[in-house]
Amino acid sequence: MQMGNKGLRECFSALAACAPRLMEGATILTYGTSCVIIDHGDETVSKVFCSADDIFPPELTDLLMREPRAEASILRLLNAQAGQEKASLLPLLLSEPAYMATRDFYAHYRMSKMPGQTLCVLLDNPFDGARDDYFAWSGKALADFHRVAASIPAADFSFRPMRKTPEIQPHSALDDETNAALAAANRYLQTAKIPGAAHGDIHLGNIMIDRHYGRAGLIDVATCHRTDNIAVDCVRLYTEFSDSPAMTQFLESYNETAAQPVSKDLLRATRLGLMTGLPFGPVDAHGVLRLDREQIAEDLRSLAPVTGFHP
Repeated sequence: MQMGNKGLRECFSALAACAPRLMEGATILTYGTSCVIIDHGDETVSKVFCSADDIFPPELTDLLMREPRAEASILRLLNAQAGQEKASLLPLLLSEPAYMATRDFYAHYRMSKMPGQTLCVLLDNPFDGARDDYFAWSGKALADFHRVAASIPAADFSFRPMRKTPEIQPHSALDDETNAALAAANRYLQTAKIPGAAHGDIHLGNIMIDRHYGRAGLIDVATCHRTDNIAVDCVRLYTEFSDSPAMTQFLESYNETAAQPVSKDLLRATRLGLMTGLPFGPVDAHGVLRLDREQIAEDLRSLAPVTGFHP
């Protein structure tokens, strides 16, 4: 079921029909293609997982059916570690996933929410100076998350394989000079990477802002994993907000708290790896991979001081 294509009223009706007790006195906080977040009107919310039979092939659907338990396991590990470090940046897991025998939804679990929190969709205009603080709080929250997640023993992540970020690769559609510059950028990337544990899905909808206490927290930890480069968590925001004051606030706040700072050069190099090193990507009508040549050229120019290669 593709909830992202449905209206709020239709989504609520579908859930109320499937799980009337779950929806009693509740409202929908937010929803997307794969899940719905239910606000119970107290200090708790529930995450409801949408069935994906009409979206994904059967082999992937079977994998997704195991996702609620995997996510709950990760959240439980993070809760325990965050509690030891007195870090209040995550919801608390309050119940194990319960599976539902319905066509549209297949599982749900309950978790806490921090007082005063609202979803970060309020950040609809990141260039509004009054909201730069939200990005500063978010940068600190991600740095705290990286610290907490990195302290979890690797053996506890055995159900989630280690992921390596793609190396920057040459491409036959690019000229020799550009490919030489990419090779230089890859050498820099291999020396600059910061290993740790990544959230795996950092975007505005997964950051919660507590305006009353002046802090942020992270949700949707299903994709948390060990990695050779935690900068992957910042690339999406950096691509979206570039060198805006809000993004600068985010990085400055992150680097003030993080064990190791993430530079814009590392973000650019990581982005080049994601653009050129993945075995898939957007293709044209002839099946040829389309590369964002302008972004590649811009990143290579910006990286010239650290790579020593001026394309």
